[in-house]
Amino acid sequence: MAAKKNRYSTCVSVARGSPAAMRRALSEALRRSEYAEARLDYMRPDDVPGLLDALPPGLLRRRIVCTVRNRRDGGRYEGREGDRYETLGMVAAHRPFMLDVEHDALKRSRRLADALHASGTRLLVSWHSFARTPQPGALRRKVQEMFRYSDHVKIACMARNTDESIRMLELYRGIDRKGAGGGGRTLISFAMGDAGRMTRVLCMQLGSPYAYVSLGRAVAPGQLSLEEFRRLGKMLK
Repeated sequence: MAAKKNRYSTCVSVARGSPAAMRRALSEALRRSEYAEARLDYMRPDDVPGLLDALPPGLLRRRIVCTVRNRRDGGRYEGREGDRYETLGMVAAHRPFMLDVEHDALKRSRRLADALHASGTRLLVSWHSFARTPQPGALRRKVQEMFRYSDHVKIACMARNTDESIRMLELYRGIDRKGAGGGGRTLISFAMGDAGRMTRVLCMQLGSPYAYVSLGRAVAPGQLSLEEFRRLGKMLK
């Protein structure tokens, strides 16, 4: 990781509707956290290129994860998938620290997958289940499928109870850490919802490079604020 890494590094999810508000929030996030996630799906697609051009390249390429999530996967993007793919390609051309792309999108569009890989941008392949947590075997198969597209994978599922939360943490056990290119693999796995809140802290002890947090209002179900996360992290040191 390019930012100074500690055991409990955080990535602040920033969701703002205007370029000016997004820039201000990203600046605050990076002042207080190692990384920031720019939720570009909250913005008008036409505003995204200007925002990326205005961000300092050093910050964008070393500390900002970019996400353009559609509504089906918990985001705000409402346009056609083809148009979203074009936006993803444009974001990739700016070479952010990581570009979060859904596993299902890469499977549906070989053209998208080839274009993003050709861009040289580090992909964070993600999969979310807002309805349930699959059985352990299904989860492991899903993770292995995702690693075919990138050495960096994020998987999050809604947990109804402690057992389902533990399933998400058990994914760290037995993962082959060596990537296809000889580098290391990154797994980010946690449970969503109230039952999964503690997994957002415990995942750091199992190998996650950072935890997603908010600056106040949660962007995802069960997301901790930066202050809550830091308080819990101090107790576990």
